[in-house]
Amino acid sequence: MTCARNGRGGATSARGAIALVLTLVLSSCASEEHGPSPAASASAVALPEITVPATGESETTESEATETETPEDDETEDDDSEDGETGETSLAGGSYEVTITGAAGQADFEREGTVRVLDTISEVGTTNEVNVVDVCLVSGFPAAQPEAGAIWLGSNSGCDPDASAAHIDLAYVETDGRTVTVRPDERVAATLGNNFTAGSGLAAGLYAPVSGQMSITIDDDGDLSGTVDIVGYGGAGFGEIRYQAEISGHRA
Repeated sequence: MTCARNGRGGATSARGAIALVLTLVLSSCASEEHGPSPAASASAVALPEITVPATGESETTESEATETETPEDDETEDDDSEDGETGETSLAGGSYEVTITGAAGQADFEREGTVRVLDTISEVGTTNEVNVVDVCLVSGFPAAQPEAGAIWLGSNSGCDPDASAAHIDLAYVETDGRTVTVRPDERVAATLGNNFTAGSGLAAGLYAPVSGQMSITIDDDGDLSGTVDIVGYGGAGFGEIRYQAEISGHRA
């Protein structure tokens, strides 16, 4: 009876062992069928390769390439920039009959005169630059026949009616289109190439312009207009007086 029980117990044990082996085998097969575990799958995924550029390196963008290829536009110059500059003039040369109205010192006057516009008289011997044109206003004969408002005022002594061959540049000349401005040069005032009087008779002083200017404009029709505003020095006995006048006239 005892042996019989032992035999059945051994058979039971054997069957348990076989069942355990079968269980392990089936478990292994199931693992192979359903693939690796999540942990194993995660470790098997390949990460994308990331390339980091070296510090300081940069690539030229399309916009940068466009900027570097932009043509330079600042080389073009305005060819008309010289128009109207000082030194250019469209003054019509010749002689103009004018009326001069104004005051010399305390004496009012109205008198006739002449304005002459000439090409440059002399290009040598000047101390105040070569004149673009030469201009002279002449009315009366101040040195020989003094009268109120009598005047010789010009840029070169060659404009004067009785000028000698030794032409003297007497003034600075500036032009702007149809306008010319004459400013007496004080350094040559003592030559009395320019002069005016404020009265008549033996007591009248002869004044040499030392400052101020004469400005005239001539239009297309030959009409002349302008002004004189100068200060003259008559020596120790006469001092300085001012000559102011308006000029108007037409081409002769």
